[in-house]
Amino acid sequence: MKTITVKSPAKLNLCLYVNYKRDDGFHDISSIMIPVSIYDIIDFTLTKSPKIEVNCTSSSIPQGKENLAYKAAEILQKNYNIPGGVNITIYKEIPAGAGLGGGSSDAAITLKILNRLWNINLPLSKLMEEGKKIGADIPFFINGMPAIIGGIGDVVGNLNINYDCYFLIIYPEIVVSTKDIYNQLNLGLTKSNKDIKGFVSLIKRERPSPKWEKYLHNDLEIVTISKHKIIGDIKVYLKELGAIASLMGGSGSSVFGLFASEREAVEGYIRARARYKKVYLAKGINNIFNRSQQWK
Repeated sequence: MKTITVKSPAKLNLCLYVNYKRDDGFHDISSIMIPVSIYDIIDFTLTKSPKIEVNCTSSSIPQGKENLAYKAAEILQKNYNIPGGVNITIYKEIPAGAGLGGGSSDAAITLKILNRLWNINLPLSKLMEEGKKIGADIPFFINGMPAIIGGIGDVVGNLNINYDCYFLIIYPEIVVSTKDIYNQLNLGLTKSNKDIKGFVSLIKRERPSPKWEKYLHNDLEIVTISKHKIIGDIKVYLKELGAIASLMGGSGSSVFGLFASEREAVEGYIRARARYKKVYLAKGINNIFNRSQQWK
C-alpha cells in the first residue's frame, strides 16, 4: 500500500506556570505554547493485517507498544473497530527528554492521520479527547496552532501570531524526566504573578522585543537547574548571543533563546555550533496543518 509521509513539529512553552497539584496527582498549569520548525518525519503504511508496528530511528525512544504513536494508533483501532493495521516509522530529529514534546507530537500526528486514513472522521474536539488519554501535550498538537493552555493540557484558546518568531535552541544532551521534575517542585517557590493575559495582549500587538522578556517564565526551571547547572549556563550564553530572552523548554533540558530577527538568530546559531553539539534554529509555526504540512 502507499506510504504517507508527514512532518511532526516540536513545541516551546513561552511561559509555564504551575498553579497547584490536583487530587488526581496531576498538576494544573497555565502556559502559552507554540509549535516550532524542528520536525520528526513519520511514514504511515496501512496494512490488511490488524498488526500495529512502530519503529523509530533513535535507540533512546521506545519501540513498539511503549511508543506514544503506537498507543495513539491502538486507541483508534480498538475504539472504532478498525480491522486493518498500520506500519509506522519515525525518523527522529526532535531530541528526547528535552521538553520539546516530540513524543506527544508524534502521537498527535498519528491520531490526525489515521483518523483520516481509516475514515473514522472524528471531529477535532473528540480527537483531542482521545489524545488526552495518552498524554497532556497531545491535544495542543492536534489543535495545531499557538495556544493558551490550562488544566493538565487543555487548549483554553487559540492564539494567532501573524508574524515570524525566531528561536535558537540548545540541547545539552541530558534526558530529563518530566514526572520527576514535577514531583520535586515546591509550589511555594513558584511565581505568584501569573500574568498570562498581559503576555497574550503583548503578543497580539507587538513583535518580539525586550518587552517580552519579563513574561518569559518557567516555574520548573528552579528544579531542573538545581539538578543540571549547565541549563542555567546556557540561558546566560544565549543572552550573550543577543537573545531578547532565554528560557528552559518545558521540564528541560533544552534551552531556547528568542531573537528579534532571523539574521540575529542565524548569527547566534553559527556561534553556538562551535560550542554545543545539538543546536537548532527554529521558527514559530502558526498552523501545523497548512499546505506545507500536508502528507505526500
